[in-house]
Amino acid sequence: MVAVRFIVGERVRLRSAIPVACAGTVGTIKLVYRSVDDICDVQFDRHAEPQLIYARDLERVDRELTV
Repeated sequence: MVAVRFIVGERVRLRSAIPVACAGTVGTIKLVYRSVDDICDVQFDRHAEPQLIYARDLERVDRELTV
């Protein structure tokens, strides 16, 4: 399986719920781990700490939707 690649600063949406955020929560990629496939830090809107999230659980948000 090919890992989904995001870049730092990209806006993303959570596909499924996790303990600290509901499905559909929007956030920003803060760090992409190159040594571990499919993992990145996401700073979700309205949450104090970034969360480690599998990239496969995220989808890109269109720029016009974030204005």
